[in-house]
Amino acid sequence: MSENERLDPKLENCERLTVLSVESSPFVRLMTSALRNAGCNFNISRHISCEACGKGMAGGYDRKTNQIVLCTDYCQDIERVTATLSHELVHMYDHCTTTINFGDINHLACTEVRAANLVDCKNPLPSILNGETRTAWRAQ
Repeated sequence: MSENERLDPKLENCERLTVLSVESSPFVRLMTSALRNAGCNFNISRHISCEACGKGMAGGYDRKTNQIVLCTDYCQDIERVTATLSHELVHMYDHCTTTINFGDINHLACTEVRAANLVDCKNPLPSILNGETRTAWRAQ
């Protein structure tokens, strides 16, 4: 990482909040523990990355690198970081523990429904009303 990137306050805040979320969120701790118990490697510095993304994006799961991306413009408070991280951890878990074809719309729908059910459905209206795009798949 370059020195200019390291000085970006949004990047530093996203990284700080990510560590806080991993340490304090019961659901995030549950999912990281479940990943490890299933034999899936999980290391915060390897498997989570805060990055600048397109406008309106919160984050995504990159299956090719097995990495969760949190978007620095969106992930600037603990609630957004935890919600986005929780959602993407469900995708990471699904990818690690089952045969899933993210190119198959039925498989994609299944993992999105699971993530929504476990994370997003408790209070989806604020993000919908604000016109926010919660997550995205990285096209590769």
